[in-house]
Amino acid sequence: MSIVLADRVMETTTTTGTGTVSLAGAKTGYRGFVAGAGAAAVVYYTIAGQAGGGAEGEWEVGIGTVTDAAPDTLSRTTILSSSNGGAAVDFSAGTKDVFLTAPAKRLGECVWSMDENTPSAAAVVDFVLPAYPVVKVVGHLLPATDQVDLTIRLSNDGGSTFEADAGDYAWGALWRSITGSVSAYAEDESDTEIQSYGSIGNAAGEGIYFDLNVALANKSGIRTALFGTAVTFKYTGDVIHGWFNSVALVAEVNNAIRFSFSSGNVASGYLAVYGYPGP
Repeated sequence: MSIVLADRVMETTTTTGTGTVSLAGAKTGYRGFVAGAGAAAVVYYTIAGQAGGGAEGEWEVGIGTVTDAAPDTLSRTTILSSSNGGAAVDFSAGTKDVFLTAPAKRLGECVWSMDENTPSAAAVVDFVLPAYPVVKVVGHLLPATDQVDLTIRLSNDGGSTFEADAGDYAWGALWRSITGSVSAYAEDESDTEIQSYGSIGNAAGEGIYFDLNVALANKSGIRTALFGTAVTFKYTGDVIHGWFNSVALVAEVNNAIRFSFSSGNVASGYLAVYGYPGP
């Protein structure tokens, strides 16, 4: 799931141990996790014992999931750093502050790892795009059907629907052989989808490996651009490399992306999404 960031979100908890914490309500001047980040949101959190509260000196920074319940809760899925040498803290009795944070471990990377997916026998693979100026999708997809194209579409409503009308996209793809004798260029100035490469093979070890940049999808009044590179294992056994460039022809905010093949399912694969924060 995408990481949700929000300002001034802080609650308290008296939960002990290393498990999910129960949230006791927003502190004065702050919002609660459900109100600020949303039900089921995945967040970066800090838990820290209050001074003189019985758990003073105990702290933990990690990734967790908010649950809207009675009371609301926050899971502790991944520990990034802590007063327990980077492991989950066995919190003592007493009051702790729980708040959203921007971990130094992630800020230092200058790139935010937002999401990942390992599809299997899936008709489509969808991602919600983080609201960053540049989003990178890196991965591999293997089709269930031999000799197909990879297709891409965008959504302006969070993935409820995907733009698929004639005139929604313009794209071009150039590829040349690493082995064999393949060299070709294809384009379409007004299409229902974006296409990268054709004739992708579905045998073990084949498929398409790609690095896709999605630029300015979070900007209103600007067309979203998509450009990237790929290595494709064709159904003929040839290995080709190439470049593909495309643009959404409607100038609007796009907040989700869909990958599929021109025929059949996605048999397997791995995709990771990264966000590049702007100034």
